[in-house]
Amino acid sequence: MAMKVKLSIQLGACGMGMPVIRTWQAMKKLAKGDVLQMSSSHP
Repeated sequence: MAMKVKLSIQLGACGMGMPVIRTWQAMKKLAKGDVLQMSSSHP
C-alpha cells in the first residue's frame, strides 16, 4: 500500500535542535493520518 505524502520539508544541513523544531512546526499543519516526508543532508 503506497502512502501519499501530504507535506514535504527539507531540513538541509541544519543541526542541533532545528530539525526537531521544524518537524514539530510542520506536524502542526497535518491532520491525523497525514504523511510528512522529511529530508536532510546533515551527517
